[in-house]
Amino acid sequence: LVAFSGTVRMDEQADWDLGAEYTEPGLNGGLHEAALPAEFAKRGFGVLIVAEKYQTGFDQPLLHTMYVDKKLAGVNAVQTLSRLNRMAPGKEETFVLDFRNTAEEIEAAFAPFYECTIAEETDPNALYDALRRILEPDVIHDDEVTDFVKAYHLIGGANASKNALEESHQLLYALTDLALDRFYALDEEEQGRFRTQVGRYVRLYAFLSQVIPYVSAAAEKLYLYARFLKERLPGDGGGRVDLGRSLLLTHYKVEEKGTASIGLAHGDPLVAVPPGGGEPTAQQVPLTLLSDLIELFNERFGLGLTDAERLPVEYLIRKLADDPTIQQQARANDIAPFMKALESQAMDVFVDANELSGELYRRLLDDQQVRDELLRVAGPWVWRQAREEEPDGDA
Repeated sequence: LVAFSGTVRMDEQADWDLGAEYTEPGLNGGLHEAALPAEFAKRGFGVLIVAEKYQTGFDQPLLHTMYVDKKLAGVNAVQTLSRLNRMAPGKEETFVLDFRNTAEEIEAAFAPFYECTIAEETDPNALYDALRRILEPDVIHDDEVTDFVKAYHLIGGANASKNALEESHQLLYALTDLALDRFYALDEEEQGRFRTQVGRYVRLYAFLSQVIPYVSAAAEKLYLYARFLKERLPGDGGGRVDLGRSLLLTHYKVEEKGTASIGLAHGDPLVAVPPGGGEPTAQQVPLTLLSDLIELFNERFGLGLTDAERLPVEYLIRKLADDPTIQQQARANDIAPFMKALESQAMDVFVDANELSGELYRRLLDDQQVRDELLRVAGPWVWRQAREEEPDGDA
C-alpha cells in the first residue's frame, strides 16, 4: 500500500507510464484513505510506503518496523517514530532503520519530552505502595474485589459487547455499593486522600503493567475494581456528574403551557442566487469551491459528505475569511507567506466553530491531513476575499 497527498506525474521513470498521473486511491485499488488502516491489517499487505504523510493521526497497532529516509527534527521526529508506539498481540518490540538522521539527533528530539512527561516513579515498588495506601482506610474489601472481577470477566471484560456492558452495569454498580457507603462514612479530608490514592494507583498500574515483566494477580484485580470505583467517587473525573442509580424515572406528564407563533416577520426579502445566476456577493463562497472540497473529502478521507452538507463547509470557510487576524495577515502578505501563517491561526478558528457537529468537525479537530486539505483549497479564496474587502486607506 502507498500513502501520499495529491497527484504525482511520472516524467523520468522508464518503468512507469510517462506523463500519466497517479493518486493514492488509484494505486491502492480505489481504497479510501479512511479505510487504509483496516486494510493494512489484512493478510497480503505487509508494507506501507509513505511520502510526507501520517506523521500524526495514523493509529495502526500492527506497525512494527519503520524505514526512515527523511530528515526529522524536534516534535516531527517524536510524532513520526511514535507511530510505532501501539500495543498489539505478539508485538513485543519495534525496530527503526534510519538512513538520514543520527542517533544524537533523534536523542535530542526526544529529550525535552522525555524530561517533561515523567509524572510518576517508574520503580515497581511505587505500585505496591499505592496499593497499600488505598487499602488502609478499610473502604475496599478483598471478597468484594473478587466478586467484582468474576462478574467483570463473566460479561467479557474489556472485550464485552456494548449490549452486554449495558445489561451488566447494574450488577457492577451493586458490587461497588458497599465500598461507596464506607467511603461516605469517612470525613472530608480522608475522602479526598482516598480519592487521590485511587487515581494514582489506576494511573501507575496502567503504565507499569506495560513496562515491568510481572504484575501480581492481586494488583490486576484491584486495578479493574479501582478503575470502576474511581468513576463513582464524588468530586472525581474533572467535574462530571454520574447519577448512577440515584435517580429513577417513575412517571411523567404532559402539560400545555401556552401557544405561540413563530411566523416570519415581514420585511425586505432575502434574495437567493441560484447556481449560475447573478454575481456572488461578499458573503457567498463559490459553489464550485464547496463542491470540490466535498468531493476531495469523500475521495481522500471517505467522509461520505453530501451536497446538502455544503452549508457547514461554507460556514467554516466564512469563519476563516471573517477572522480579523487572518484578514490582517492576508492584506499584509503575498499568498505564499499567508498560507503558511494560516496553518497556525486556522486551528483556533476551527475550535471556536463548536456550533458544528458530526464527522467533518471531529476530523477537522483530530486529523492534520483533513485540515491541510481544507486550507490548501480554501486558503487562496480567503486571501483574495480579504484583499477585495480591504477598507479604503489601508495599506
